[in-house]
Amino acid sequence: MHDKREVIAALELGRFCAHCIGIIIAAAMLFVGLMGMWAVAFEVGSVALVTIVMFDVLAMRREEHLKAIESKA
Repeated sequence: MHDKREVIAALELGRFCAHCIGIIIAAAMLFVGLMGMWAVAFEVGSVALVTIVMFDVLAMRREEHLKAIESKA
């Protein structure tokens, strides 16, 4: 994966997967919360969602950096 376009495509795919997993986690948190265990839902789900948000932000920054380098070339 020496081509910058391949790296950018891989980062975009990773961000898409992170968003899909985030939606699944949010739905699971809502389901557990509606069962009356809101504290458990927030404890378990918040760590996973923060991790996904961190990955998304880092991938977005890397993607923008690579796009800027590619546009200069």
